[in-house]
Amino acid sequence: MLTTVNDFGRQRNIELNLQHTLESKDLIAICSLAHMSDGAGQSADYFLEHISTLGFEQFFGFTCHLFITTDLPQARQQLAQYLPKFGSIAVLSLLKIIHHFPFQTDIHQLALQTLESMTLEPLSAGLADTIEEYVESDLMDEVVIPNLIKLIYHHEDALLSMLSQQLSAQHWTATETKLLQALSSTESTERPSANTHRIRIRVKSRPSQSSPVAAQALEVA
Repeated sequence: MLTTVNDFGRQRNIELNLQHTLESKDLIAICSLAHMSDGAGQSADYFLEHISTLGFEQFFGFTCHLFITTDLPQARQQLAQYLPKFGSIAVLSLLKIIHHFPFQTDIHQLALQTLESMTLEPLSAGLADTIEEYVESDLMDEVVIPNLIKLIYHHEDALLSMLSQQLSAQHWTATETKLLQALSSTESTERPSANTHRIRIRVKSRPSQSSPVAAQALEVA
């Protein structure tokens, strides 16, 4: 079992451990991939002993670093399959990877595919945590909103509904507004095409919240 590093943040580690779906065999597999990718030739047992001293978030950082730095495409593809198993903690890191690595790279494409493959519960929880922390920053406009639109294409109302319940009223309203602005900008600047997917998004507000744009239907050509 992964252990916490110290008492500070213990509750956060407990919450993250409850979210993850990692099994012992996954830890062994990740250590084997670290062994494959290690130029110094350290054994899989060496890495297994090393990670036994790590907290949950540290082990995720180790796995994420390995995903980025390995020179073996096959190892990166296999690591991508394990990242969603870490639960909501994976969302922010995947968003940052998508943003910082060029679109053409396999790292960017795998990170995007991994994010899209996550189940709704950890995905929405991770997005909610990210929005609550970064809603007033450039990260929100440059990274979160563009990728949230892509995720909505896959999950549609279900993702929006969960976010509207998980976010504070203030941050849901801010997210709602930024989504509508981004979608309106896309609609006005993109050239219509017969081959372009049409995305219908119904923006839902919290049940207790009155919003001028709640339940507004948008079509983006």
